[in-house]
Amino acid sequence: MTTDEHLNELARQCMQATPLGRLSMTEALAVFAWLLDGHMTRTGVALERPKLAPRIIAHQADGKPIYEAGADFSTHDTVTMGTPNA
Repeated sequence: MTTDEHLNELARQCMQATPLGRLSMTEALAVFAWLLDGHMTRTGVALERPKLAPRIIAHQADGKPIYEAGADFSTHDTVTMGTPNA
């Protein structure tokens, strides 16, 4: 279908809060393709995709978590238009 990561994220976010959530991703992308074919324009605003929290590998004696070396504590990835699907 499409390898447009920005469009995929846009569809995913819309599916969370609307009846589009009843559709499969393929069906939702077909709806967006129809909308983009003359009914809607994408502005290119960057979208934020939530990331999973870093994995805790152990706990210290006082209960504080120990994370893997190099753990990424950022909460979101930024998805911009024109990025290739990785």
